[in-house]
Amino acid sequence: MHFTEAIAHFLESLCAPEPEKKQFAKVEFQTEPYSVSLFHWVYHIYRMSKISPSGIISTCILLDRIRLAFPTLHFSNLNVRRLFLIGAMVISKVYEDVTYCNKDWVVISHNSFTLHQINQMEWELLVLLNFMVSVSLEEFTSFSHFLLRDYHVHMPISLAPLSAVHHSQRPTPQKDSVGYVEFYVPSQNKRQP
Repeated sequence: MHFTEAIAHFLESLCAPEPEKKQFAKVEFQTEPYSVSLFHWVYHIYRMSKISPSGIISTCILLDRIRLAFPTLHFSNLNVRRLFLIGAMVISKVYEDVTYCNKDWVVISHNSFTLHQINQMEWELLVLLNFMVSVSLEEFTSFSHFLLRDYHVHMPISLAPLSAVHHSQRPTPQKDSVGYVEFYVPSQNKRQP
């Protein structure tokens, strides 16, 4: 089984039974790509976004965290594609070397969502996760074993946990840096023009 197919099966397992047809008529769901099979949706995002297999698995870990933290929040065929798309976008921004801006994710979604919707969904996902988007080596390994055991998926050989970079290899903030998140550490050797 291709690993994206296993991911699609995992996402289906998160979903509650199909909602009544009248919910499809809601304005917010009129552009929802629910007519695309979940496998094709996952594969399309994987291929178009160039996210790594590790990123796809880490996306599922984030979605599983939401499921566990909010048991009354139901995943459905209507929202699982949104959640997967935005989860992949967030993981891509955090872990991938090459990533896209939000307007590119509108295109990746086949224009199913506007830029405003993408921005809003990203914010909502981050709030649900309490902005905790890192995936530990233990979480990653455990989830990979779960996929192998329950879905008989054979992972790509290049699969490695995204968080495997040792903390000593990551940049650390300078002593006099501001007390909020910094996205980079300024270089000590600045070039003079």
